[in-house]
Amino acid sequence: MEVNNDAVDALIAKLMGMKGGSRIPPLPPSAPPANGGDMEARIAVLEAHVEHIRTDLARLAPLPMDVAVLKEKVVNLPTKMWMFKALAAMITASSVVTGLIIRFLPAAH
Repeated sequence: MEVNNDAVDALIAKLMGMKGGSRIPPLPPSAPPANGGDMEARIAVLEAHVEHIRTDLARLAPLPMDVAVLKEKVVNLPTKMWMFKALAAMITASSVVTGLIIRFLPAAH
């Protein structure tokens, strides 16, 4: 199927409000700026905010390193199970020592 380029150009020109040609119509005059024309003041405020953001990010830069150190310390902390096993081992050891002392201690007469 062959496309008729003249028909396509005519349709585009009609849609764009042109009278046939590749010239782009001029933009209509724009309304006065909504900000009252104080663009420089707004840009200055935005630049100040960006500077605060940069300062905050610079303060947060070492944070990943601190988090990594904390994770490493937490990994080496004893778990509840380890603490229960250690407590059970101490109770068992003290019970054995107490039993041996009672068994081999001469009776007092």
